[in-house]
Amino acid sequence: MIRGKRFTFAIAAAGACMVLGVSCKDPAPTPPPEKKILQLLEPSGTSNVKVGDKVTIKWTISNVDVITRILVELEKDSGASDPTVLGGGTFAWPDTSITWTVAAGDTGKNCYISIKDYNDYSINDQSKTFNIVP
Repeated sequence: MIRGKRFTFAIAAAGACMVLGVSCKDPAPTPPPEKKILQLLEPSGTSNVKVGDKVTIKWTISNVDVITRILVELEKDSGASDPTVLGGGTFAWPDTSITWTVAAGDTGKNCYISIKDYNDYSINDQSKTFNIVP
């Protein structure tokens, strides 16, 4: 026996927490993962896109009060080269898409579409990689 020390023992039963002499609540549940404010829906992943193709770029915004302007860019070579702006500006809800006609100068490997909040680039999303072929 140790004198001058106070010990508590926890007994867990049926999801409830009981501590001798003290009651407590179950631990707080883990919150669900945060939903993206800006999410790219299309393109969803294509291995090859051809020059002349018309590609729909579509996104969703879960909080229209936060995002008022969007920047849509084509990134090539896994983002190693300067991006090509495909569109941008103010989009009236629910108009959250543009159509991009793939130009001859857009050819490249490991390309992806990037969308960003025009005023806060930390709010962004991007497509899976694809190749642009002649």
